[in-house]
Amino acid sequence: MLAQEILQHYSVAKSAQILMMFKGGLSQNIVVDLGSLLQNRLGFDVKVRRMFGIFVELAQNVKNYSAETEIASDGSEVGVGILILADSGTHYSVNSGNLVLNVNAERLKAQCDHLQTLDKAALKAYHEERIESDPPEGSKGAGLGLIEITMKTGGNVRFDFAPYDENFTFFSITATVEK
Repeated sequence: MLAQEILQHYSVAKSAQILMMFKGGLSQNIVVDLGSLLQNRLGFDVKVRRMFGIFVELAQNVKNYSAETEIASDGSEVGVGILILADSGTHYSVNSGNLVLNVNAERLKAQCDHLQTLDKAALKAYHEERIESDPPEGSKGAGLGLIEITMKTGGNVRFDFAPYDENFTFFSITATVEK
């Protein structure tokens, strides 16, 4: 990559007030290392802790569910995606993106659309309902990550989907935490 190309990336990151950006495979070790980097850079007050919790949820989502994978140094298969943390001065924006299979995109979109319709009480009830039931098909956990992200942001979360190719859709999440 030439200096001019790197400068373009730098300029975009600076104008977008990006504190940290990572693109690649997200192993558990990388998630821990990125978390340590955030703690060292931002401290750990109440708002940073909330943002950090969302960051970890988004990183785990990419790690566990990205349709694009690679083999980590420990031999495990991990999801590939992007994480971006920005600071606007009044709020933190935690963003993630990864590929999902087109065959799964509509179900995921329906789930995200449903979460966007729920108020705080309904989200809490839905969370409790999900805890009591079996994990959703294809889930590698309890299926609570998107619900918890929505709860932690007080509904300040946006889910978006962009066509990628004939097999994949790019799924992004933007979660906002007021400072």
